[in-house]
Amino acid sequence: MHSLRRQRGAIGLMATMVLLMALMMLALTVDAGRLYYEKRKLQRVADMAAMESASRSGLCGTTNAAEVVTMANVAAARHGYGTSLSAGKNSVGLGYVSLDGAEERRVFTPSAMRAEAVRVLANQEVPASLVLGGLWGERVNLQAVAVAQRPALAAFSLGSGLASLDPQQSAVLDALLGKMLGTTLTLDAASYDGLANTRLNLLELNRYLPPAAQVDLSAGEVDRLLDTTLTLDQVLDATVGAANSRETLAVGVRNGLNSLTNVSLGATQVKLADILDVVTPAGGGEQALRTDLSALDLVTALAFLANKAHAVDVGLGINLVGLANVGLKLYVVEPPKIAIGEPGRDANGNWKTEVSTAQVRLEASSNLDVIGVVTVNLGLALNVAEGWAALDRVDCGSILPGQRSVGIKAQPGIASLGLGTFQSLGGPQTTLNPVSVTLAPNWVGVSVNISSQTQVANSAAQDLQFDLASSSQLPQTRRAGSAAGDALGNGLSDLVGNLTVSVSGVESNCVGLKFLNCVISGVTTLLDPLTSAILGTAVKEALELAIPTLGKTLLEPVLRLLGVELGYADVRLIDLDTSAPQLLL
Repeated sequence: MHSLRRQRGAIGLMATMVLLMALMMLALTVDAGRLYYEKRKLQRVADMAAMESASRSGLCGTTNAAEVVTMANVAAARHGYGTSLSAGKNSVGLGYVSLDGAEERRVFTPSAMRAEAVRVLANQEVPASLVLGGLWGERVNLQAVAVAQRPALAAFSLGSGLASLDPQQSAVLDALLGKMLGTTLTLDAASYDGLANTRLNLLELNRYLPPAAQVDLSAGEVDRLLDTTLTLDQVLDATVGAANSRETLAVGVRNGLNSLTNVSLGATQVKLADILDVVTPAGGGEQALRTDLSALDLVTALAFLANKAHAVDVGLGINLVGLANVGLKLYVVEPPKIAIGEPGRDANGNWKTEVSTAQVRLEASSNLDVIGVVTVNLGLALNVAEGWAALDRVDCGSILPGQRSVGIKAQPGIASLGLGTFQSLGGPQTTLNPVSVTLAPNWVGVSVNISSQTQVANSAAQDLQFDLASSSQLPQTRRAGSAAGDALGNGLSDLVGNLTVSVSGVESNCVGLKFLNCVISGVTTLLDPLTSAILGTAVKEALELAIPTLGKTLLEPVLRLLGVELGYADVRLIDLDTSAPQLLL
């Protein structure tokens, strides 16, 4: 009997203990669930604060720390957070995300210079337990960290305004580009402008490469395509095919592309990275692959790359007013580059996305006859250093379709312009041979010396702003340059203003009105200073007309094709891609 009572007591005690344990487990479960809920709620605050502030900062807007903190606080308050994110242990900072040393995980690095992403650290104290916490008042600190970034990529180039070409200038471009591509072109100004506005992306370009040369881009690894060794022919054919695949092309533009299908640039091996710079944020490869480029930019860049370090002698076969046997030579020191990338500077203060014009030497030549006595073998030599443009900022605006803007800094290249021909078009020095002059056979002992040179001043870097409400407004062109007007025209005017013509060895019997008789009869003995001045004036006046004609007709359209405007920089914004903000950590 006593044993039974003792067993009943033990069972009751055990039942009480089990009940207490169940209650404790229930309390623990409730507390764990509550803490998890509070942590998730805090994490949501951090996530939303990071994403909302990143949508208008970092790559997509301001890099001012105070403005970013304000945006993060507004977003946090909207989601129920009652404490300032700049108070206590909380923080909001700008920086960038990269892979760690083992390239296994992403890490955030604070940086005021490389402000690409936003990091939000939020803290909140809550009771440690609803049961025991109420008895002893213990509290636990919850912490949430979020790093967000809104990718922004732009494609741009230092382009050229080809729509304003006249028929004679278009013929010059056809001859030059045709010579560089090894074909005959008959494109008018409208076709050049249409090609400049025809777009394609790297995904389309890869699709039109030969199957053996295509790259698997399913992982968005744009560097694999850029670093793949291809032939110039493969890249050009793929460019034409990809551009032709767009259904909105005008007939004239499509005909212009088709005229490039039989071009052979040869089997020279190149990489797309030689003409194209792509800078992407972490995980931004797919976005870069879908960003558009200009077909004309790619075609001309390939042509210049194919002729790098080779002199191109263009036999134009045209005569201008007062000028015969007009010719043109081009030497490409460095080809132009196109860029797709993100705005701002890197941790070292260098621009992340930058393009440059071609660095070239141009030599225009012709024969000029002066009153049947003097034939001037006129040469215009132009040495152009590369200009540059850098992607400074992007204001992505709302996530919904709306107003966006892009800021680009640009500076034209400096140039030297002189009369004469390069001693060595491709040599390290840019020394000029003087203009050669041939006199009539009977004018023995008479010499004419001609010289002039000038420097086309470089203007300071300028900020250009592009505003657009939709991608249909692209491409857009903005010009950076001084207010001095036509820099090439001014340079040619300076060249004329600095012109020096000297005549020596003129016969003393050919003075005054007898000068014309001397011209006709061809006197071979020395002439006096007055007649020297008359002959010199005739030569100078002829050159004053010939120099601007030769420069504007030959040099101007070629510089446009190269994307070089002396004293100016024409920046073409080809595409802008701003996706939604995303959490990186």
